[in-house]
Amino acid sequence: MNIVKWMRKNNRKLMAGVVIVIMISFVGGTALQQILSRWGSGAGSTVATYRNKGIITPNDLRMAEGQLMILRDLSMPMFLQFKPTAGGSPDIRARLLGQLLFPDSQAAAMIQDEIRQAMLRGGSVTPEHLNAFFEKSSGGPTENWLLLKAEARQAGCVVDPSQAREILKQLLPQLSQNRADAAVIVSAIINNRRVPQEQIYATFADLLSILNYSDMVTRNEAITTAEIRSRIGRSGQRISGEFVKFSADDFIKEVADPTEQELQDQFKAHRSVFAGTVTDDNPYGFGYKIHPRVQLEYLIVRYADIQKTLAEPTDEELEEYYRRNLKEFQNEEPEDPAKPDGPKVLKTQSYAEVSQRIRGTILRNKAMRQGDMILAEAKSIIDTGFETLDMEKATSAVLEKAAGNFAQAAETLRKKYTIDLYTGQTGLLTSDDISSSRVLGQLALEGQTQSPVLLSRLAFAVEEAGIVKLSRFEAAKPKMWLTLGPMKDRFDQYGSLSALVRVIKAEKEFEPQDLSLTYNKADASTDKTPPAEQLYILKDVVIRDVKRLKAVALAKARADEFAASIGDQAWEKAIEAFNTKYIKADDPGAFTQRLRMDRLSERARSTDSDIRRMAAVVQGDPSIERFYKDMIQTNQQLNLFHSLLPADKTEVDNLKSVVEFKPAAQWLVIKKIARTQPTKEEYRKSKAAAAYQIDAMQSDGLALIHFDPDNLRQRMQFARTKEDVYIPPVPTMDDIPEDF
Repeated sequence: MNIVKWMRKNNRKLMAGVVIVIMISFVGGTALQQILSRWGSGAGSTVATYRNKGIITPNDLRMAEGQLMILRDLSMPMFLQFKPTAGGSPDIRARLLGQLLFPDSQAAAMIQDEIRQAMLRGGSVTPEHLNAFFEKSSGGPTENWLLLKAEARQAGCVVDPSQAREILKQLLPQLSQNRADAAVIVSAIINNRRVPQEQIYATFADLLSILNYSDMVTRNEAITTAEIRSRIGRSGQRISGEFVKFSADDFIKEVADPTEQELQDQFKAHRSVFAGTVTDDNPYGFGYKIHPRVQLEYLIVRYADIQKTLAEPTDEELEEYYRRNLKEFQNEEPEDPAKPDGPKVLKTQSYAEVSQRIRGTILRNKAMRQGDMILAEAKSIIDTGFETLDMEKATSAVLEKAAGNFAQAAETLRKKYTIDLYTGQTGLLTSDDISSSRVLGQLALEGQTQSPVLLSRLAFAVEEAGIVKLSRFEAAKPKMWLTLGPMKDRFDQYGSLSALVRVIKAEKEFEPQDLSLTYNKADASTDKTPPAEQLYILKDVVIRDVKRLKAVALAKARADEFAASIGDQAWEKAIEAFNTKYIKADDPGAFTQRLRMDRLSERARSTDSDIRRMAAVVQGDPSIERFYKDMIQTNQQLNLFHSLLPADKTEVDNLKSVVEFKPAAQWLVIKKIARTQPTKEEYRKSKAAAAYQIDAMQSDGLALIHFDPDNLRQRMQFARTKEDVYIPPVPTMDDIPEDF
């Protein structure tokens, strides 16, 4: 074949090949990778399928990545994070969508913490749904984006790009804090990403479609006027009361010891429930089932002990602190002291006025830094044996053998720093025991969430206790014998102590088989002498409960006597006369509790649904169990007062009614009950906010379920056909043809 004739005949093909080679040389490896990926793995091949014969190809994943980049350039992560609802509260749907498309651990920790706080105030969110959403790792942002777009489109929920363009014009200046208008931002994206303007608006329209669809499916019930009235009426209603209480506990000494048969009957009737469980069959809340318990070992440093060893700050240090922290000593005060509401002026306290305060601050800061250093050194000594272990696979038995000795580490550091360190072991403690501990009660570990994780929660996350499931933002899951800390008092602004703690024993809940159960429940101590043994003796608890039940009749007799003594005199005088009769300094009888007027002031009742939601929260967080029990008992008392008030009255005074409040084993002599109802004007002002609150309570839990990654894939019948698929990089050169 004549080569010249062949070249003349195929000159167009040759020129096209030369152009392709030049382009590859010009743009480098990116284009080459794209060509190879299309020729090799096949950019048009199917890597996944979804509902209604939908397919996903590597090219779809590439385009999805590019669209997410466009949304980032449009500041959509910020928009989704802070988007409010029409009622002004944070839009949970937008924030959860933001986590699916633009994962951010710090933002996720904040969202999870806020939702958990909202759970305590009411709402349909459960701990299971909350933890499930933030722990899922199915797929990634690109898959989530493609599936959410497809779901909204298949449901017919589509936003027109022209409408999205108008929204962006209003939104982008706000997101940029008026530093740039929409035209400037869109133009920058066009230049940087090499994408047409229409694609930017279409991408934002897809995001709005997803938001609109999620809003539609999670707000699937119309809120009725009756619901709004009920909520405002319940939350706006306040119960007040004045009463004198006679507690059975004050008369226990007058009751004879129970027989063995009485003890056995009482124990068998209530051994399968926890104390405080009030039911129709158990109105006094008796219970002997044992809560999960842990035994702790601790090493504590007190900052006050360290301060004693520190040198006094020099004048130069004091003055330097004053200069660097001048704003700390400035505050606004009225220009004219005689006119407190008049113009304000900024006044600065003089160095002489605050020098002693600065001295204390410097010493506290130095003590806290040194305390942290000491505990870090102690932890290093104690955990030396763990360095060669595979911590993921190590069992509790292995960790126990490798664990260092707290007492030895404390003794080493005592000698080195010449300060007191306190170490020891507690007895078996429930979460409530830890919460009420003077030393351990407020110890907490800082995590990514706004609220530190309390020891009363953290300790029960060990597998052997098995009742707390920590989120990935709170703290790493603790194990038996692993050192936790340093932990600090979360409520002490200036710091009083810091501690290392570890769980050395854990037991799950159980029903005692007989009355012989006894165990040590000693608390931690910061005394130099070891804490004394504090025994829990089940038989003593049952004896007290039987005597308490009998003492209820004595409390009623005394309440009746007091009510009869009031007559026409003032209640205060009746109380004083009663105290004089029964309480004598030289001969204190069994009844030694002075009477006084107790008051409940403007308290709102909780609904049954509020209580059920709180019960669900407590199951996953035993550290708030005491708060839950107090809420239940207060609500029961409010319901009692409400039932005594005639329907046609809002207040009754000088009742002299004697009523029993069984959950607390008390008889109450009631003086006054009042009920306030929201006015028509208050209803008018509150109805919009109430509607949004009801909507949030119903929809927030559904939003967590809707955006759960596993649920999304299940709804869309998502199935991968290939794993580890190469995704071509997002193009950045506008001169590469779309189908190159």
